[in-house]
Amino acid sequence: FEAAFHQDPSNTEVAIDLAISFLFLFDVLTVNRQLKIVRSEFSSQILRYAMAIPIEAILFFLYRGSPSGAISWIVYTQALRLLLVPCLVATIKERGKAHLIPKRFKFISAALVTAVALNLLACGWLAIYPPQEDFLTEYNKALYWLITTVATVGYGDITPTTNLGRAYTMCVMILGATIWGILIASASRLMLASDLRKQQKKEKMEALQSFLAHYEVPIQLQREVVGFFNHQWARTVSEEERAIISDLPPGLQQELQTVMNLKPLSQIRLFRGVSNECLTEVSARLEQVFFSPGDRILCKDDEGDEMYIIGHGKVDVHVGDQHITSLGQGACFGEMALLGDSKRTTDVTATSYCDLFKLGKSQLDELIARHNELKDNVMRIVIERQEKFKKSTSQLKVG
Repeated sequence: FEAAFHQDPSNTEVAIDLAISFLFLFDVLTVNRQLKIVRSEFSSQILRYAMAIPIEAILFFLYRGSPSGAISWIVYTQALRLLLVPCLVATIKERGKAHLIPKRFKFISAALVTAVALNLLACGWLAIYPPQEDFLTEYNKALYWLITTVATVGYGDITPTTNLGRAYTMCVMILGATIWGILIASASRLMLASDLRKQQKKEKMEALQSFLAHYEVPIQLQREVVGFFNHQWARTVSEEERAIISDLPPGLQQELQTVMNLKPLSQIRLFRGVSNECLTEVSARLEQVFFSPGDRILCKDDEGDEMYIIGHGKVDVHVGDQHITSLGQGACFGEMALLGDSKRTTDVTATSYCDLFKLGKSQLDELIARHNELKDNVMRIVIERQEKFKKSTSQLKVG
């Protein structure tokens, strides 16, 4: 910007440059300490330390008092700091940590790189065609020209009039076409990756339907088979994911499964807001059980020694033939008998294929004693469930 408008750095800008240089230096020292950089690798870090030199501030004080615009060229040296970007990317790839970078950070980084690139290209246009009006108008015109050129819209109201301007415009056009090609290719790749699982399901469903039609399987049985297939597909990982997990040692497989359960557990009301430590302990203690449609899971007046969390499927809560409520994925039941009454107060029947996670009374008591936030959640749910049960019972008596 300073080079395009032929302005010398102000005192405020120099102060900002010093602060940024300090942050660069602090970042380099921190990264080196965390990665345990040894002396033999110090030579590869020279570029990083060079980025931390306050170039603009040094030259500003050296040429202080010179005619306006005489030292505006020094801002071009700031472009050296752009070399830090590929240097950083290379370091991340070498360390094998690229997959650990959060998607939010990647998005913000891409947005910042895009903003810097647009600013540089707009200032390049201003350097070729010096500003004739105020800063806001000229910079707005430069951005307008840049967007219409890169986006290949090209309204033609701002066009190059010199050989240098035409050459610069052609380079920007080629750059814009390249960027659009990369964006389209990336979007296509993401869409294919997201639809891969759907395509696998579609192929298996077509094969299953062909099999059922060939053997003239009765309609009712077909519905049960297809229902179980959908259930299995919704709850399991893909073949590729299973293959990856199966290659790991048993100990790592168990730890990985525990971590994989954290996200679905955190969405369950019973464990909402609890610490990751609590979720990890719960995940390690859960036992997975399966039920088919019509199976009785809990019976009224039975002794209760475990609670259930619905991982997938639906259940009906009822007393005899009187329906009370239906529960779906993420809900829990059976906890009331564990916290107070020793006997079940309702019946619970599976209405679809269900994957449930069972947690015993002794395990739940241990977790509640160690984690107060879990205790608060359990008591809140129990109170609400008791009020709902009393209301349903009173309506039954009135009926």
